[in-house]
Amino acid sequence: MLILSLVLVTVLQIGVAFAAPAFTENFASSSSSYFSFLQQGGSTITSGFSDGGASDGKIVQLALPANAGAGPNSAPNLQSTTLYSFGTYEARMKTANCSTQPNTGIISGFFTYLNNGTDQNGNGISDNSEIDFEILCAEPNVIWLTQWTDFQESPLAMKRIYRELDLATGTIRRTCYSEGYGVCTQDLTGSGTEGSPSSITPIAGFNSSTAYYTYGFTWASNRLTWYIYNPSNGQKITLWDYQGPSSRITQRDAYYFFNVWHTSNWTPPSMGGAVESPNTPRYLNVDWATFGVGAPPPTSTQCVGCPTPTRTLSPTPAPSCYPDWISNITYQTGARVTYNGINYQANYPTNGDNPALHSGPAGSGQPWLTLGACTGATATNTAVGPTATRTNTPVPPSATPTRTNTPVGPTLTPTRTSTRTNTPTSPTATPTKTNTPGTGTNLALGKIATGSSLINPGFITDADKNTNNFGGLDTGLRSIVIDLGQNYSLSKINIWHYFGDGRTYHDVIVQVSTFSDFSTKTTVFNNDTNNSAGQGTGTNAEYAETSAGKTITFTAVSARYVRLWSNGSSANVYNHYVEVEIYQ
Repeated sequence: MLILSLVLVTVLQIGVAFAAPAFTENFASSSSSYFSFLQQGGSTITSGFSDGGASDGKIVQLALPANAGAGPNSAPNLQSTTLYSFGTYEARMKTANCSTQPNTGIISGFFTYLNNGTDQNGNGISDNSEIDFEILCAEPNVIWLTQWTDFQESPLAMKRIYRELDLATGTIRRTCYSEGYGVCTQDLTGSGTEGSPSSITPIAGFNSSTAYYTYGFTWASNRLTWYIYNPSNGQKITLWDYQGPSSRITQRDAYYFFNVWHTSNWTPPSMGGAVESPNTPRYLNVDWATFGVGAPPPTSTQCVGCPTPTRTLSPTPAPSCYPDWISNITYQTGARVTYNGINYQANYPTNGDNPALHSGPAGSGQPWLTLGACTGATATNTAVGPTATRTNTPVPPSATPTRTNTPVGPTLTPTRTSTRTNTPTSPTATPTKTNTPGTGTNLALGKIATGSSLINPGFITDADKNTNNFGGLDTGLRSIVIDLGQNYSLSKINIWHYFGDGRTYHDVIVQVSTFSDFSTKTTVFNNDTNNSAGQGTGTNAEYAETSAGKTITFTAVSARYVRLWSNGSSANVYNHYVEVEIYQ
């Protein structure tokens, strides 16, 4: 099976479930309002890519390069921009094709995932909310269905259910509840509630890598049903209708993902050598993806007279109108308003920012996200997505170390990562200043930080200083970069790392530059007194984190880019940023 490194998603909605809006994403344009494109390890993601097999001729193509490194951190990932919960998830896709190199170790995944190190169900194991469709490139006729409620690396513990089935023959190889790698703690075969259906209608010649298929699952608090459509007749085939104890069904919101990545140790049972790195690029092609709130569990019913599943291939319109935007109200993250007949959602706390003038797609840094024209009666303004309502977590989530086990059976779907490239490769010329804000303006607000293995960068610049609302980085020496968009005369930077337990972060270094590659830079703070970070020997002292944060003042320097380093803390080896503010 696989050895992988998990980068854990930071704390988000705790104790309160918000219904994310239904959507259909056709990937017809170069960007998406619903997914972030995480291109890592030389991988690429191309939306609007022409493909004659697509419903509308356009797909998003996730390209894994030749000789890719093992693990999802060296691979392309589509990650939703918000969390989703109970409902129906569907996607039409074609998985990676390894027919020219049969022993290639590649996994194509369609799944949900969240693991932030907290234990809301109180069973002593970190919660792991995850629902998977996974297909090994070496065996494209076989589907692995897995659902996790709990996982932690140290001490190793897990709770999951899984089913492995050969759809070309209709053979169910195994159905299990498992509390360990290579362990079928309870064989669910024959169970009326946990092993249904006991037989699967085959799809003749099923090969997930040579044709598009529509996959889906319906997730409810007491039921989880995976299914697929037979493209030859439109029949919806139930693969697994799990109605076991609710304690075995994840109750926590999660991100919506697609990825394709190289595995060096997860192989089909009869193909132990299928771990080769790809010798040519391999592709996961996704035609469309949808989410629907509250759809009923699917059943194996015949779609009479329809050769392909019925599907509306256009973005779902905004379901209603929201309260009118008012200029003197502070709107919290996720709040929705209507202005001049258009619906908007707040990307972070905002006051006085006219949505018509200050809106853009997800990741744009603008305070408002455009949802589309309002149609219908005014709705209640319910926050959606990240909120500041969280439980106290004494030790914040941290990335899971690399696994060394070689399990038998499905393993935890790898890094649902938010890794982004650190900075552009070429220097950026100094632009002419325009609309220079006042010295009291936080220039970092709404700017999206970047960094290797960085999770939830939006939390770092959202003005929310709740200690449990942070962006997370992997272990060891790591840095983030904030691009202000143009040069400013900077003189003050405020930093909040995780401060819930008064820990001390090591090798805290702050640098500013006019160039994105920091080929020339000014170091304005450095408490690395032995130059272990390789950024020069520092003279500043280490400090304990508090809710007041750390204020760094310095002689004004002209800069566009701000880089912040850290190297774990006195509590653990992980890195966390609650908030960063940058001023002139």
